[in-house]
Amino acid sequence: MSRPAPKIIVSDYNKKTHYNYDVLEQPAMYGIAYEGKLVTARSGHEFNEGTRSYRRTVFPDKGRALSLADKLNERFHTDKFEVYMLAIGEQIVREVAEEPTKGRGKKTSKGTSKS
Repeated sequence: MSRPAPKIIVSDYNKKTHYNYDVLEQPAMYGIAYEGKLVTARSGHEFNEGTRSYRRTVFPDKGRALSLADKLNERFHTDKFEVYMLAIGEQIVREVAEEPTKGRGKKTSKGTSKS
C-alpha cells in the first residue's frame, strides 16, 4: 500500500533554475525523549570540539523516530528513550527590537553631537 500524497500548502517555482520548493502539511512531528524530556544528540571527537555535530531528534514520520529511539536505547543500555508525538502547541512570537537611530545627530560648535 502506498503512502497518501502530501497536501501542498504553498509552492514556489523558479523558472530560471527549475527549482521547486513546496511546504507540505504535517499533522504532527515525532521527537525523541529521555525520561519524558525532549532531547538533542551530538557526537564528535573527544579532543577536538570543532568536529561535534548534532543529530536530528525530531522527524515528520514516527518510523524514523522509533528507529532512532531503539538505537539510542541499545547504545546506552537502557529503555528510557521514547518517542513522543508533537502536535501544534503555543505559537512563538518574536519581540520587535527598537530601530537604531539613523545618523549620528547634528554636530555642535564644540564638537559634541546633539540628538
